[in-house]
Amino acid sequence: MQVINEKPLIFIDNPYVDEISVEYRRVNKLLNDAMKLSHSSFITLQDIIDKDSAITRGVDQPGPDVPEGVPLVQVENMNLDRSINIEALGTTSKEISNRYKRTILKTGDIIVSIRATIGRVVEVPKELEGANITRGSALIRLSDKSMNEFLMLYLESDLGQLQMTLNTRGAAIRSINLSDLREIKIPETDDNTQKTIIKRYIKILSLSEDIISNSKKFMDVRNKVHDKLNKILTNDSDNKKRNNKKSENLWDWGNCLDNNCAISTINEQCAIVRNLNQDRLDSRYSLPQRLRKVVAEKPNEWCCLSDHASVERTTYNSDATLEHIAIDKMPNDPWQQFDVSEGYVGSTILLEKGDIAISRLMPTIMNGKCFMAWKKMTGSAEFIRVRIDKNYQKIIFFWLKSEIVRKFLLANVRGSSASQKRFTEDDLKNLPIPKDIIDYPEEYLSKCEKALSEALDFEKKSHVLKEKSENILRKAKSNIFSLLDDDWFNALVNEAKEVLK
Repeated sequence: MQVINEKPLIFIDNPYVDEISVEYRRVNKLLNDAMKLSHSSFITLQDIIDKDSAITRGVDQPGPDVPEGVPLVQVENMNLDRSINIEALGTTSKEISNRYKRTILKTGDIIVSIRATIGRVVEVPKELEGANITRGSALIRLSDKSMNEFLMLYLESDLGQLQMTLNTRGAAIRSINLSDLREIKIPETDDNTQKTIIKRYIKILSLSEDIISNSKKFMDVRNKVHDKLNKILTNDSDNKKRNNKKSENLWDWGNCLDNNCAISTINEQCAIVRNLNQDRLDSRYSLPQRLRKVVAEKPNEWCCLSDHASVERTTYNSDATLEHIAIDKMPNDPWQQFDVSEGYVGSTILLEKGDIAISRLMPTIMNGKCFMAWKKMTGSAEFIRVRIDKNYQKIIFFWLKSEIVRKFLLANVRGSSASQKRFTEDDLKNLPIPKDIIDYPEEYLSKCEKALSEALDFEKKSHVLKEKSENILRKAKSNIFSLLDDDWFNALVNEAKEVLK
């Protein structure tokens, strides 16, 4: 006897278990239970389609984008909030689009994804009248468009999603056949019932969006930690022993730019470099020049990373005995420990506990892929290792994670394309560091750790609110007929309002 699924428990007295069949039976049971709770009779999706239309898929081979061509809605352009990312649409020729006349879009049409991402729905806005869709989605044109909102909500609910799950086929690329889509069961409900369900769902959705808004506010505060580190690490004016204001020097364009530069009115992160023929905007020029000028004017207040740390990319031929961190697998902007991969065989860098690894690739600099090793491990060969005395490890780590260092490194990358642009070990060795953070590490470290602790607390609050918002929406969509129950609906509203307090 073997337990295959715990919710609900399924026991099979067979050594050869077809787990796909077990899952099919489980989902089928969930669907049947949900349909019983709807207290409704059902018709098929095909029954409510416009008589001059058909549920059909779109363009098979659209070809390359065509200037001034017909916009083409693909699955990746369909957002979870039922909107379409119009700016990202590709195009096809009018000739190809006309071969698929049945899926040329009209305002108010419904598009449902039927390949790879199954069951996402959007409504066609007026500006996409005359556009077309690809083969990964299907067109649904209702005979009564006043039913659009109800149908989209129903297809997003467990009742709709479970039916599509049961009819999904394929392993590598999942899809649902049009014949199965046409037979999706739709509840027969009167207009008042539909309007009540939609009105109450919109109320829950509005409260959920308010919760998400609060979540984003918490995340905005968390994301300002880099700016806080800049202020802490470059301005010690609050210390009575030292009255310097390094941050003012760093960000005062008038004092920092040399005679070959003018302040950019287009983008403050760039400099306009004066040229005999024409001034040019140079995003690589500004920050390094500003830092160099500050350092040159007050050399006693600055040092280089190489003065206190070993900076290198010595290759280590790994035999997979140590856990490995690949740049593309690690999270963006990590401040704490994260999941690592099993051992890697090949060229890596070796990291000891306390070593700082910073990616030198341009895209990963923007994503803040820099971390401190919490044990012996290996990392991708594109990491640069910073090894420093443990008394300075944390404060240097904070400096390397600050926004000013990120911009400095971005300004030093070289290469033919974004994915190939990178800085070198010498660029990192020459990175300026305020001497004060070396001379008074404990003082600066306490401020940095406090700022980070507050940021991570806001991040946690943001995630909690997001999860609660998703859970409330999930309940509303679990069986949309539950929204007709006054007590159930009011309890869900109160739950949402409690989260907003």
